[in-house]
Amino acid sequence: ISCDWSSDVCSSDLTTIPAGYVTNEQHQRPQVKMNKREFGKMVAITNISPNSNLIDLLHVIKKVHNQIQSVTLDIYGYADYVNNYAEEIKIRQAIINLELEEVVQLKGHVDHLQPVLENAQILVTTDHSSSFDLGLLAGLTNGVVPVAYAVDYAPNALITNDQNGCLVMHGDVDEIGRAHVWTPVTRDH
Repeated sequence: ISCDWSSDVCSSDLTTIPAGYVTNEQHQRPQVKMNKREFGKMVAITNISPNSNLIDLLHVIKKVHNQIQSVTLDIYGYADYVNNYAEEIKIRQAIINLELEEVVQLKGHVDHLQPVLENAQILVTTDHSSSFDLGLLAGLTNGVVPVAYAVDYAPNALITNDQNGCLVMHGDVDEIGRAHVWTPVTRDH
């Protein structure tokens, strides 16, 4: 940055780098139709960390699965190594306690999410906060319906409520569960 202090004029050679983008090729590629995807397949693309708030997500899936037994959830992302993977251990125990062993799978990191996103119907996020969510952008690009807590940045910036997805007040597990059950994806089956 250079400034001419006598005239209060500054110029910059800084370049803004976007957090994520969709190429023209990706934007123009036909999306897999919902009736060709696995019915009830939900995915979360997130780190297994306290911020991801996966305990809320597990309670949501329990509520939804009680109404629609074919619903399953695959969680993709790295486990936070803090405290010897304490959050992953907590999540695995919650899956057992909620009797979701046959419903929820921790898939870890994968290099290519395209096949996952072409098969899923709903992408869910229950993060406490979010910067720019590349997983959410990828999901929207691939026609996955997002259901998320309305937190600043990614969900609020990328989801238009009741148009391309569903936003729910942060922490409202009952409402986010109802949103999953009543999305056009699950309602039409």
